Amino acid sequence: MYLLKMIFSVIILGSSAALPTSQRYPTAQALQVDEQVFLIDCAEGAQMQLRRYKIKLRQIRAVFISHLHGDHVFGLPGLLSSLSLLDRTEPLDVFGPPYLEEWIAGYMKYFTPPVFPLQFHTLTADEPEIIYEDKRMTVACFPLKHRIPTWGYLFREKGKPLNIRKDMIDFYHIPIRDIRAIKAGADYRTEEGKLISNKQLTHPPVPPVLMPFVQIRFILTNCRRWSKALICCITKQLMETTENHGREKRSIQRLRMPPVLLLPPKPGN
Repeated sequence: MYLLKMIFSVIILGSSAALPTSQRYPTAQALQVDEQVFLIDCAEGAQMQLRRYKIKLRQIRAVFISHLHGDHVFGLPGLLSSLSLLDRTEPLDVFGPPYLEEWIAGYMKYFTPPVFPLQFHTLTADEPEIIYEDKRMTVACFPLKHRIPTWGYLFREKGKPLNIRKDMIDFYHIPIRDIRAIKAGADYRTEEGKLISNKQLTHPPVPPVLMPFVQIRFILTNCRRWSKALICCITKQLMETTENHGREKRSIQRLRMPPVLLLPPKPGN
């Protein structure tokens, strides 16, 4: 598990290829943001791993599927069944490529459909596009080059307001009513009419978390303006993460690393 700024935590539930091994499960990752869980890919054994890491299934807010290969989706029908057995009532958003909804609909013909609303969002854009947003973050998808339609995902924490300096509040006797505007970037004018620049009154906020989920072997297409940023992320982290992703550890690892997760190439497939 990688703890990022004590806000986002990522647990790699599986990182194996199409054939699972006795030591590694197929692809699935869980992103925890406060009390919410976002599942990225859902291969066989994903819900067993969620139990292993004590992640509550009820906290899953949305599922993001990269592409329709079995080692990325075969765990989804079982997960939907388990959520029904837990009497889930909240809607579940599922983002993924074309035919994902059709595949799940085929499963539902022969098994009991979920007892909760299932909302599918089919990805079709050939450019980066924001597909999810809440008060804390946005999620964008971007197309990848693979044998079948494939997307990566970029989770981005929303920017925080500026930090106002307490000593400046005391020095200029800034009233509470003006603090919000200053934190939003406004200058401050004293009662004597003197204009105080915002830079003098504030500290910059902590940079937001930027976290892409993409396998290095999938080359970006049709989104050049993002390619450079992701390539920089790969270059910066490859040496730091490769040896840790070589096999799935039994113990939870906590690493000091940039706020980005990139999965290494998988053998085969």
